[in-house]
Amino acid sequence: MIELVEASFKATTIPAVKAYELRWRKLIRAPIEVCWKYWNEDPELMAQRHPNIKSVKLILREGDLMINDIVHEVGGKRLRTIERTIAYPMKKLESEYIDGDGQGNKYTMSFDPVSEGTILTTVGVYLLKDDREAAEWLEQGRKYVERDTQLCEEIARGKSK
Repeated sequence: MIELVEASFKATTIPAVKAYELRWRKLIRAPIEVCWKYWNEDPELMAQRHPNIKSVKLILREGDLMINDIVHEVGGKRLRTIERTIAYPMKKLESEYIDGDGQGNKYTMSFDPVSEGTILTTVGVYLLKDDREAAEWLEQGRKYVERDTQLCEEIARGKSK
């Protein structure tokens, strides 16, 4: 005798996401060596440099691979992300959110030496709900780039560490 298996389904709504490519490009009036060191020294310094980054904990560092646990605030929301970064010395950093909020987001930071300093280009693909959220992330990234530029240039002039 075959018994009937009870089965059912119901429709549910999941917030839709779109992939947005966000870009930032900035001339930093500092040598590439200063810029590279700035982005590759102790990752916990990120929380001191940016008020929206609440904490950074280094989970693993092996050669050119780093994994960090990062808590930051974007658009009034507190987000926690596990981020894997691979460094290609003096060229680029490739990062991916491998767990937590924003899992699947990826970005690359490229460093190009020029006579006036270093061009930093960041290109990322972020999974976001809508254009409003993409605009928030774009603005937050712009603020990070402005702050990082200021700090790198101060280090290059010998005003801070």
